[in-house]
Amino acid sequence: MTAEQDMLLAAPRAALDRVRHDPDGWDDEYDYGLLLAMSFDRRPDDLPLARRMLRAVIRYHREHVPSGVTGDLVRAGLLVADHRRTDDVWLHWEALELGFDPAGYRPLLAAAGLLETLRLVLASAKPDRARLAAELARLRKVNVTEWLEQHRAAYPEDPARESLLNWATHARELGEPDLAHRFLLDWARARPRDLATLATVRSRLGRLGFAAEAVEIQREAVAITTGRERLGHELVTLASVCREAGDTAPRSLRSAHLTAARRALDEAAALAPPLGGLATSIRREAQRLADARRPGTTADPGPS
Repeated sequence: MTAEQDMLLAAPRAALDRVRHDPDGWDDEYDYGLLLAMSFDRRPDDLPLARRMLRAVIRYHREHVPSGVTGDLVRAGLLVADHRRTDDVWLHWEALELGFDPAGYRPLLAAAGLLETLRLVLASAKPDRARLAAELARLRKVNVTEWLEQHRAAYPEDPARESLLNWATHARELGEPDLAHRFLLDWARARPRDLATLATVRSRLGRLGFAAEAVEIQREAVAITTGRERLGHELVTLASVCREAGDTAPRSLRSAHLTAARRALDEAAALAPPLGGLATSIRREAQRLADARRPGTTADPGPS
């Protein structure tokens, strides 16, 4: 574990110490740092606190995260699952009911044992008994075990085993964009310089506010892409990244970014058939670029 990572965890660890000594001092609002500190310091008597955290994350997702289940929810769910209590299935069910499940939360329903949990659900009188039992019936013990092993490795208790990509996320969420930038680039240096790596770096640089760097990363992706259609899509992405860079660039540089976006779209159009997904993507990005060039928009604010 590096000194930067230790520094990043200092405030969350202090917050966790306060909550353990005074549970009523926490208002049950979702706190990313507190969740992280709990994940890296798990204790047998923390079950009540883990349940409160999972409920807090569920509420936060219900109000602010329309995409459904995310990695934060899985991390919180694992903290509860570590205690292997079958009655926690109802809390996991509440999390799964948030909707779309790209993070694969479903196996946590059976984290305390598939058959034991199914028996508890079937013996209950709760309104959702039949639906939850049907979800449990779709699971297989071996798949649940494999999922738990994989995700406990992905969300380790030892912070030194946490991936640099996750550390980049932690730094961003804890208000340290420059540190997030450093972790992200360190992660990328240890990986193959392929399209998957470049796409991850490019998208995260954009979210961190390093728009000009995101443009250069996408240019690199274009340079290594083969195949007409795939190249066309990468050029459309380049146009989009250039346009977004224009949103945050100094006024003197905005025009250059928008011109670069237009050039990338023209190159993509030269590769595209008149119909199909690539042509649709080009038309959509062309409309966004046209909107960005209008006076009063983000990329062209008009006379000052």
